[in-house]
Amino acid sequence: MEFVTQAQPMTDQPFFSLDFNDEVSRELSSTITRLYMEADTAVPVVNDTLTVSLHSHYWHRSSCCETSSITHLACPVQEAGDMLWDYYSSAATKIVQDTFRFVPAASNERKWAMTLLVQDKDGTLSSVNGVATYRKYEEANRVVMVGTMMWFLPNEGVQLEDKTWTLITPSTDSSSVIQTSYQLQVKKTGIKQHTHMLETILNYIGEQSRCCLQHQQNLYLDKVLARNTSLCTNEQ
Repeated sequence: MEFVTQAQPMTDQPFFSLDFNDEVSRELSSTITRLYMEADTAVPVVNDTLTVSLHSHYWHRSSCCETSSITHLACPVQEAGDMLWDYYSSAATKIVQDTFRFVPAASNERKWAMTLLVQDKDGTLSSVNGVATYRKYEEANRVVMVGTMMWFLPNEGVQLEDKTWTLITPSTDSSSVIQTSYQLQVKKTGIKQHTHMLETILNYIGEQSRCCLQHQQNLYLDKVLARNTSLCTNEQ
């Protein structure tokens, strides 16, 4: 069976029950501290020969995918951290709006509620529901952001999990460097082995996440270039 994927809000049916949504959110929040402790080893190693990189690969018979990115920026660590957090916090960020249903929270934690529609050839739609939690940590000389997300196909018992680590540190070559690692894997295949459907969902979510990382890189570089150009113009 062939599947076509769509990502859009579903206004005509409930996302999750509030109790279930809160339960999943609490579970995700409880893993954030562990992810924070893993950040130093999870992010890609900085390559001095590359100022910008983006790489994706799949393994374990296409049950896992990973995307990593490195972005050198000519701006301070705090400014880079603010740009990153604004990206996840702003409902005006078009690519996030188009891809996910966005529910910002307060303080240094953000929460998402998402619905991914999967359509087969006869037009039957199945919804893949997602809940996400992201948190930012500001340290003395760096910024760390970690996040985790669960995807569910409730009627089939299918579950996927993704994790994101981002480390923003001072750089010797430029003012700061952003290192990000994103991992997505199948946690439960369900009662039936929906191999093709799982691969389709995994590939789609992985590709959308890669697009978000690439969009972030472009946004950061454009903003820093515009700011530095403006500063040079004002100094003349």
